[in-house]
Amino acid sequence: MKKIIMGLSVIGLLCSCNTNNQQTMNDEKEFKYLVDEFADIKIMRYQIPEWENLTLQQKEYLYYLGEAAKCGRDILADQNFKYNLTVRKTNEAILNSYKGDRETEDYKNFLTYAKRVFFSNGIHHHYAEDKFMPEISTEYFAELVRNSDVNQLPLDDNETVEEFLTFITPVIFDKDLYATRRSGEDDIIKNSATNFYKGDLSKEEVEEFYDAQRDPKDTTPVSYGLNSQLVKENGKIYENVYKSGGLYGEAIDQIIYWLEKANAVAENDAQRNYTNLLIEYYKTGDLNTWDEYNVAWVQDSVSVIDYVNGFIEDYGDPMGMKATWEAVVNFKDMEATKRSSLISQNAQWFEDNSPVYERFKKKECKGVTAKGIIVTTLAGDCFPAPPIGINLPNADWIRKDYGSKSVTITNLMEAYDKAAEESPKSVLAEFAYSQEEIDLCKKYGSNADVVHTDLHECLGHGSGQLLPGTSSNALKEYNSALEESRADLFGLYYCADPIMVELGIMPDMEAYKAAYANFIRNGLMSQLSRIELGKNVTESHMQDRKLISEWCYEKGKADNVIEKKIKDGKTYFVINDYEKLRDLFGELLAEIQRIKSEGDYEAGKKMVETYAVKVDPALHKEVKERYDALNLRPYGGFINPDIVPVEKNGKVVDYVIYYPTDFVQQHLDYGKKYSYVKENHAAPTHLVVDMLYDFIDGSLACGHSEEAVEAAIAYINAHPEQEVIYIADSHPANHSSFTEFGGIW
Repeated sequence: MKKIIMGLSVIGLLCSCNTNNQQTMNDEKEFKYLVDEFADIKIMRYQIPEWENLTLQQKEYLYYLGEAAKCGRDILADQNFKYNLTVRKTNEAILNSYKGDRETEDYKNFLTYAKRVFFSNGIHHHYAEDKFMPEISTEYFAELVRNSDVNQLPLDDNETVEEFLTFITPVIFDKDLYATRRSGEDDIIKNSATNFYKGDLSKEEVEEFYDAQRDPKDTTPVSYGLNSQLVKENGKIYENVYKSGGLYGEAIDQIIYWLEKANAVAENDAQRNYTNLLIEYYKTGDLNTWDEYNVAWVQDSVSVIDYVNGFIEDYGDPMGMKATWEAVVNFKDMEATKRSSLISQNAQWFEDNSPVYERFKKKECKGVTAKGIIVTTLAGDCFPAPPIGINLPNADWIRKDYGSKSVTITNLMEAYDKAAEESPKSVLAEFAYSQEEIDLCKKYGSNADVVHTDLHECLGHGSGQLLPGTSSNALKEYNSALEESRADLFGLYYCADPIMVELGIMPDMEAYKAAYANFIRNGLMSQLSRIELGKNVTESHMQDRKLISEWCYEKGKADNVIEKKIKDGKTYFVINDYEKLRDLFGELLAEIQRIKSEGDYEAGKKMVETYAVKVDPALHKEVKERYDALNLRPYGGFINPDIVPVEKNGKVVDYVIYYPTDFVQQHLDYGKKYSYVKENHAAPTHLVVDMLYDFIDGSLACGHSEEAVEAAIAYINAHPEQEVIYIADSHPANHSSFTEFGGIW
């Protein structure tokens, strides 16, 4: 589970090597964090402090783990949407080989589109999840393709460029085709463009398939469906498992190769043990082995170097079961770990004093470890837009029996902070109601938000327990939003507790107010700048913030806890009573914990759909206009540093860090070096059988035939990239369907 940073934050915190565009790690006086801006995105760099204090063996270990991370890059793009790799490789071919004028406005608009595809790992917005289109004509796009190296285009065998354009053009330019990556409306499987499901599957069929596998009495269930694509073919439903020799097998084999090299230089036997289990899991796809790996991994709290590599988070699946691939390679930030450790060492006190009902509390908090980390490589669903905190494993029974690891990523938080200082305008000044509020957030905001993140990750996700017999997937498509809300509420409730000052984590009892002000302002207003006008909130973390803020605003109206104010024609939300707001956070935490512990799907659904999804159109329009006037980018992501071996006399004697400055070039380099998943670009053929007047309203008319025709037409119109073939079957003259041989015709 992750905590995602807000690129539009109101303060600084939330607020192959090509040497001609790189800065070495020693050029810190000249280091620029913010290096590119386009669309609604800003691109930053992060540094790797303390690298020079690592041993050669540790650097080598991090290098190999980083290579394993980058080898899984294509997996996420393909999981997000079946034609993402085709679009990305087409863009790469144009960027690498286009022979025309690259200074025109059209080409610059194409470049922006290509950057967005790199950033989002596909053609859908990484956060809002709606499809975005290039601001160029289809004619210009065709010119780009025709004037690029045909050998670099992702053509099928014997496919011409013109045939390829017929297929790929509507995929990119038709806004209604594959419109949403993860839909929350109607049948969420049929209306989502994600590639977790293949064939004409419905939500009900998916539920039935996995419900048949679950045993309510199993106290250590595997994460059903986590590492597979569910396929319906010829009426049969089965799983296509992500593993060596299976789906994404070539990429997984490369990951295994580098993990094996890493294991040879691991720091200790604990690392070697759980890495061997991870390799075995990748070879077999066995989810029991995945659990064994997580149990072993979570118990290693001693090692300096650590990593995440696998199919982990289910935010991207409309059903909340199937996981996207991700990797994070890191080592321990010793100073930051002191603060995190203080929190985790007091886990039982926090659990015992939680406002949730006693039967939902853990009697014993086991194995809760927390640390600050310095990342060295980001990949998959953590790149380019990473979390700032992570809490794993996700399996509730492992958390209960073995504990969890929680991390705060300190060098990324610093990079966000420094990049914000390089921006001339402030969201805080625009959306905060008073100078008093601005001063409060400037004084305490950075520290308060770090503490909130620590509480969210270190304890929030690991708190509470499911009642016996409650499935970990009982809340289904609403689980992610509710789980993030639960962790955020835990952090909000406790960052205002006097124990935080007693432990020396918070400076005084005013500091938490900055976290409250930032959270409510963001949840009710400023995050709306990220959403296209007329759209609902679909991303889980945004739903979490909106749910909490809207619920507290409504429930606190009688006491005017949060007040909506208008000043100079602008809307603001002001907290009048911080103590009562904390009580509301506690009340909502208790209810969401009850929903999770009991698996109350209907209550969870009502909570999310009432408070987390719908947007006030007038307020939305106002926020967009005010934010756009600031000319800031609400989303942020990163360029990875390059870890480069230094050889002397044929032997590696060191690994040095280079900091690239070119976002596009890094992705082009990755495309050449780490491309291990074959793109999908041959559209399926749609076969229409016996659509004849005789069968509709003639002498051989069939029941519901007009409805069948309407459904076929709707499908064909919705999938213009598919070839349609109309055929009529035939029967011999003596066929049993004819009346003279006993039939009805």
